[in-house]
Amino acid sequence: MSSEQTTTPNELKLISEMSSNELDALINNIREARAKPVRVWEAAQEAKKALKHEKDIEKLDKVLNMFEKAKVRSDKAIAEMEKRAFQIRATRLELRIFDG
Repeated sequence: MSSEQTTTPNELKLISEMSSNELDALINNIREARAKPVRVWEAAQEAKKALKHEKDIEKLDKVLNMFEKAKVRSDKAIAEMEKRAFQIRATRLELRIFDG
């Protein structure tokens, strides 16, 4: 599934029903979705350099700091998902449940 396609609730699959390739695609789609707001955050970091008034800098800093905290939580969640996807693959191999 490309990042431009949308999935309706009727098209959603249970994780337990996904193949290894589908698990990889899911995680990649999540990474791509995370990257978009990070690019906005990076652009705001650059734009901050042009600000002259301390009040404006403080206002932007507050929002950027909130984003950074959310980004850390997001990164931890993605890492946890990758770990669990690996565990799913390992368990399938152990139980001789193969894709296809």
